[in-house]
Amino acid sequence: MKHILYTIGLLCLSLPAMADAPTTTSQPQAAQQTPLPSMGLKGYPDVPFATVKGFAFNLGKKGRPECLMPVYDDGTLCKSVETPGVVLNEQQKKRLLKLLSSPKTFGAMEAKCFIPHHAFVFYDKNGKTVGQVSICFMCVGLRADPPVRAQPKSPRRAALGKQGLKKLRALCNDLKLPACNKEAP
Repeated sequence: MKHILYTIGLLCLSLPAMADAPTTTSQPQAAQQTPLPSMGLKGYPDVPFATVKGFAFNLGKKGRPECLMPVYDDGTLCKSVETPGVVLNEQQKKRLLKLLSSPKTFGAMEAKCFIPHHAFVFYDKNGKTVGQVSICFMCVGLRADPPVRAQPKSPRRAALGKQGLKKLRALCNDLKLPACNKEAP
């Protein structure tokens, strides 16, 4: 019994450290790609992009997610990402960019859990990933790479405010992605 309690205690102590881990993940034995571009001065992602796709992922997972972001460092999609994804039209892209660029989207607190099931991936004209945002509607959290400047306290991971949650959930539903209204694991 002492061993079990000790193990649970170590796990609890490691969770905050896991929350501060980088948002991109490496695929086992995959070649490392150069990091995504850093934030600039304007809006998200502040690099040229041609296409944005919405994805669902980690839907069949209970507990710890398979991946925190949909795209690995080597540019491949996490195995749990449901393809082909949904390409955002111009109006949907503008809605998303407005949300990611507004401090009103984010809450004052930091999300304490993160089990993302939805993501937006930004691609350049050659199909290379230049930005990605994963969202956990259950934990009301968001992670971004490159970071979101509108959330200066913790630009890579943030809690969503009520209006931001509502508007991102509405966009998710407009794209007809599954499980947008899920509130519990």
